[in-house]
Amino acid sequence: MKSYHFLFYTSSHGLGHSTRMIEVANNIPSCHRITFATCAPEWIYRSSMTRSCSYRRAKIDTGVIQKDFLTVCEEETLRDYSDLLKNREQIINEEITWNKLNKVDLIISDIPPMAFPVAKKLSVPSIGIANFSWDWIYTPMIKKYPAYSHIIESIQRDYKKADLVLSLPVNGDMSVFPSVKHLPLIARKSRLSGKEIRKKLNIDEKRKLILCSFSNFSMVNIDFAHLSEELKDFILISFNGEFPGNYNNIIKLDNCGNISHEEAVAATDIVVCKPGYGMVAETIINRTPVLYISRKDYIENTVLVEGLHKYGIAEEISKEDFLSGKWRVYINKLLSCNKTWQSIDSSGAKIAVEEIFNFLEK
Repeated sequence: MKSYHFLFYTSSHGLGHSTRMIEVANNIPSCHRITFATCAPEWIYRSSMTRSCSYRRAKIDTGVIQKDFLTVCEEETLRDYSDLLKNREQIINEEITWNKLNKVDLIISDIPPMAFPVAKKLSVPSIGIANFSWDWIYTPMIKKYPAYSHIIESIQRDYKKADLVLSLPVNGDMSVFPSVKHLPLIARKSRLSGKEIRKKLNIDEKRKLILCSFSNFSMVNIDFAHLSEELKDFILISFNGEFPGNYNNIIKLDNCGNISHEEAVAATDIVVCKPGYGMVAETIINRTPVLYISRKDYIENTVLVEGLHKYGIAEEISKEDFLSGKWRVYINKLLSCNKTWQSIDSSGAKIAVEEIFNFLEK
């Protein structure tokens, strides 16, 4: 088998883009070389990759700027991407130089637009893997700030250079891409049972466990005193560094410790989160009910919430009750729900790799 060098351009918006590309990369045989180019933190790759890979910090998209875990800063987001475009040609030329020196054979993008003109100028194939496109995300913002409409035009020109895009379930409009195939879900499933994971955490398997998953956004506005008291018969765990450590039933976990995020999801009775692709996929595949708080002004929120209710068990909490720590009534409703879990194909990473090699070798 010929040895290939795959370069993954991965958006640094949240960790969902990274975690699903890690799943794809882990399914690529070890005889091939893999490089990730991203501004996402290196630790997520070092802690989750089961095979060798290289990491290089590269900024070729900007994602979405958020003031906190719920508030999208729309004008700042558009301004940031507009500023990036001022250096577009320089960025593309630098990436072309790096790709030539390192003999990249195929570019995979999730889903930075500039990855595709880089590939086109190198005359190497390019494949996108995503559940949305950035023009779809930015279009509602542009309606409020039309001075940035050139962003959409640039993104769409770049996306039309993609050779193939593999679209994930729970997706937005992908019509900008010239060639699209549909994948099953890509998700991280725990390899350990809930009992084994709780043993690692030294938590009694009889205790009800809640995972609070909000990346590292500030949590200072939550009334933890009320929350801890209202849920005193539960244990709350979180990887968020701002969760307090002075309550008996709240435990902070280490991102680089002995438990992974998908293991935490599998071990808990309920996950409390804002919907993001990685979070939605992990709760569905590990069959963990979700209490979620919505970003109603963010277009992806709609499709993610629909996915949660279609494939999972979910309940929405109001922003007011969430911040005031009044979670109990929602938690009880989720625990008493008798909805049957739907089966869903989660072989997306494996199928993606098959599609990649089929494309390379046709």
